Amino acid sequence: MDGFISREKSLGRGRTVDRMMRMSIGHRLPGAGLAWIIAGILWLWTFWACAGEWQNTDAYSYGFFVPLLAGYFFWRRWPELTPVSLSDRQARTAWFCMGCVVLLAGPIELLRQTPLYWRPILWGMGFLAVAASMLATFLTGGRTALRGMLFPACFPLIGIPWPGQIEIGTTLALQGWVASATGEILNWLGVAAVVEGKTIRVAQCVLGVEEACSGLQSLQSSLMVALAGGEVFRRGARTRFALLAWAVGVAVFGNLFRAVVLGWIGAQAGPEQVRHWHNLLGMGILLAVILVVWKVASCEGGEFVRKEKKPGVKFLQPRQGRWLGWIAMVWLVLSGLLVHAWYARPQGSSDQPLLDLAPGAVRETVPAEVAGVLRPTEGTYAQVDGAVGYHFWWSPSRGNANQLYHRPDICMPGAGWRPSGQISEMSLRLEGRDTVWTAFPYERPGQEATLLWSVWLDGEPLRLGAYDQNRQVYLQRELLGEFVRRGKRVFSYEVAACLIPGKSLDREEAEKKISGMFLWKKGQRNGAEPDPRLR
Repeated sequence: MDGFISREKSLGRGRTVDRMMRMSIGHRLPGAGLAWIIAGILWLWTFWACAGEWQNTDAYSYGFFVPLLAGYFFWRRWPELTPVSLSDRQARTAWFCMGCVVLLAGPIELLRQTPLYWRPILWGMGFLAVAASMLATFLTGGRTALRGMLFPACFPLIGIPWPGQIEIGTTLALQGWVASATGEILNWLGVAAVVEGKTIRVAQCVLGVEEACSGLQSLQSSLMVALAGGEVFRRGARTRFALLAWAVGVAVFGNLFRAVVLGWIGAQAGPEQVRHWHNLLGMGILLAVILVVWKVASCEGGEFVRKEKKPGVKFLQPRQGRWLGWIAMVWLVLSGLLVHAWYARPQGSSDQPLLDLAPGAVRETVPAEVAGVLRPTEGTYAQVDGAVGYHFWWSPSRGNANQLYHRPDICMPGAGWRPSGQISEMSLRLEGRDTVWTAFPYERPGQEATLLWSVWLDGEPLRLGAYDQNRQVYLQRELLGEFVRRGKRVFSYEVAACLIPGKSLDREEAEKKISGMFLWKKGQRNGAEPDPRLR
């Protein structure tokens, strides 16, 4: 009898443990809690996609602080979230929207894995994460909670790299303005300076306002600090907009001060001292800009809003939407795994450059600031018979699509060159092979020249054509679809250019200059006929 009672007690304890485990899982993962987990997965996905830019692009190095600050802002706002009970209809509507968000994540990841690294895809990822965060907020606290969690949900967007056209347009505008203003100020201070595009000539050296010197890094960092300061000190909307305007002004004029000081140092002490002070002044100005913006945020009028801390948020309806949440989360993870499995196949990319410098060409070192921006695997400047040029090659990588933004029609005006005619295409013989080159005619005071420019994407000539070049590369459905079908996530990229002085250029002279500067590497196939998808 005692044994029977003992076994019954043991079985009862086992059933109780099982019941407690089921209850524990159910209560710890309510429907709204699963929505927050989905939002967290989407944010981790977005941060992971942006981490390469944060690591390799100086202008976005501040991005590593964004997840930490966003987590801190979320932690501060979380106790202010008041749970409410939603009707079944409201919950179903919210979960339907969450389902749409989860379904969109798979196709976006499928496109993100292609080698055509397109920054708007990162913004699409960020907006999906924001939408999931706001839906999780609604499922927890209803409509009244949305306003309080809006800033923590949207703040991480400041860490997503700007779309290429916006970034390049802003950079070129800042470069031109900084160079022009620096020249005027130096002349006003008695230092003779001549401005040509983004180049400033002073007595003992020539200063170039490159991408790293445009002030874009200071601008973006100061915007992040302004947004963070407004949230830390809980300023009102008007004050926060004023902080953003103040941050832009401080960043731009701080970088102008740096350029003027470097110009004065270059005129007095030469290029060696400019190189010595270049990075020191850059870091000093960046830190000063951040400190000034933070100080303004802490001193600006307005009261720090202190909310009463609560012990924690208790979900009022843990069963509501629980199964929908599990289905959405499992599908989100499964779709991501399937996409990565699809792209895990061998890539078969070109692993060697097609061209090399000809024996008669004089090899020159690529300036450090240019190499720092382009980051090629191999690269050199060249000079032969009055013509100058360059050759860069990037080994197979997903980050190579960034180089597609660096084109002559965008970069040459920064060096003082202006287009002087129609862009045309030339087919030139190089060591018995037909190669495709794009001819860009340029002029600047006292000089005229034609730039011959040729590119190869994964060993195939990339023909730009007469229409919009960004649409050619990024929005051509056949090319994008081919990358997806083949599961291709990396490609090599190669570019060669030759700037030939003179107003007009015929085919014979162009072939002579190209053959004198470049040669076709032995063993490399003829890449004369472009892939039809790249036409």
